[in-house]
Formats: sequence, C-alpha cells, structure tokens
Amino acid sequence: MSSPISNVVAMNQVDARGEFAKGSVLAAEAVNDSSEPGARPAAAWHRRALHPMMFVRPEGVRIAVVDPELRTREYARRAVRRFGHQPAAFASTAEMAGAGTASPSRFDMVFLAVASDAESSVLQLQEVKALVGHHTPVLCLASRKQLPSLSDLHWNATNEVIVSPTSFVEFCCVARMFMRRFGVSVPDADPTWDCYRFSLTSDVVEVSGERAHLRAVEFDLALELFCHAGHTLTRDWLYSVVWDKGEDTQSRSLDVSISRLRRTLDLKANGWDLRAVQGLGYRLERLPGKKRANASPAARV
Repeated sequence: MSSPISNVVAMNQVDARGEFAKGSVLAAEAVNDSSEPGARPAAAWHRRALHPMMFVRPEGVRIAVVDPELRTREYARRAVRRFGHQPAAFASTAEMAGAGTASPSRFDMVFLAVASDAESSVLQLQEVKALVGHHTPVLCLASRKQLPSLSDLHWNATNEVIVSPTSFVEFCCVARMFMRRFGVSVPDADPTWDCYRFSLTSDVVEVSGERAHLRAVEFDLALELFCHAGHTLTRDWLYSVVWDKGEDTQSRSLDVSISRLRRTLDLKANGWDLRAVQGLGYRLERLPGKKRANASPAARV
C-alpha cells in the first residue's frame, strides 16, 4: 500500500545537491493517527525531533468545496485545512468536473452551496453525486427560505441540508459536526507548541497567554509552518495551500506575511527561527540550545 502522504504533495527525489523541486514539502514522515474511536485513519505529519508534540496534523481526507461565492467558499476551504484535511475549492460543479489535478471520484466528502430553487438544487446534487459517487457524504448549504422545501425532499442518509453559515466560526462548528458524523477525524483541542496556542476557529494565537490577532492568511501560514516545523516548505506549495493559487513571482504577499509573523509572534525570543531557504522557500525550526519558553497552563492541550 502506498503512503497516504503521496495524496498531499508531490514528494520529489533528492538530486545530487540535496535539493527538491518546487511545490514540495521536504523530508516529511507519514504516520497513522486517529484520536477518535472508529474514526477514519488519516495520515499525519509527525516530527519526533520536536518532542513533546501537542498536535499531529492529519492529511488524508479530501473534501471538495463547491460554492460560487468567494467569501463562503473561503470559509469552507480554510476550515477544512485548519482541521488538517485536504480541501479543493470550486466555483461550480462544471469547474469541479473539469479539474485536471485529480479525479473527482477520489473526494471523500463534499460541501455544496445549492442553487436558489429546489428543482435546480436536486439537479445540482445529482451532478455532484455522479462525479463523486452515490455514497459520498454531501453537506448542502442553503438559504433559510430554501430549507423547508429542501428538507421535504427525499434526501438519502449521506446527504444533509443546513442553513448556510454566515461566519467562519459558524462554518467551523457545522463542518466539525458533519465530518465527525461520517468518521472523519477532527481535532478535539486547539494545537499547541510550547508557548503558542492556535485557536482554529478564529485568527488568534496565544503567546504565553497573550492574544495575538492575525489576518486569516497569516494564521494559516503560521499553522502550516508549525505543523511542518523542521522541514523546508517551498514558496509554490505555500501559495497553493494558504492562498489557494500558484505563486505570483511579482507578489510579495508571502514575504510580507513571513516578516509580520516574525514580529507578531516574537519567534526568536521564544526559541524559534523562521528563515528563508534560498531558491526554495521557508523553514521554521527550534533555535539550538535555546531554553523553551513556558506556556501558560491554559495553553496546554
């Protein structure tokens, strides 16, 4: 059986100089971890060198997000990624069907923003089911006015209709319940590294008990760096995962966000070094010989 890590990013072979191609996460090890009884096994990033580790990041479940509205589509994409799984965001079922990166039938779950009328919603759901398979769970997000008529339809056991969340926190709550219903592992507690605690349903990182408010992309970037601490993350991979787009060589968004994280999280003072790796990307690792900063009791999982 092939390692589930191959479903996340392309793991490239080391060349003579010990470098990897763009778009890869370097030198990661896949292990199996599920904290919930009966939960679906998921691959995880496990960094033994950073013991004790408070958070193991599952990477194995692929979830499609189909929503024409960018704001709510981003809510869903970010929630799936923060819970440790693999989102693929599409503006329509046609875009999903035409995606060349992976077969739609490989998705384990779908979050679908349904059309404005019941008849179109049913057709839309049928299109999605034809792509992903009849038994793949689909969470249908509808307006409050649509809910009564859609609830009266003959939805099968793998479909659920709810009122579309209006905030990121609401979406996280809905996604968590739906994912757990179908055996997809979701973290029970916020991940913690030393004095850093990441609130997955907000953009707040507690640093030794002090709340640091980040922009959404900065939070997601910091979380990816800590989850893959000790490994080099390429620029192209970071743009793909955090910004959901390919690297724009004219953009300095990544570099600006990295600079802000160094200052806002006071990384060096707390024993962490976030450095650029020339020609590749960025790497977060512990400063050698640096005494660990104490975390507040509330920040421990």
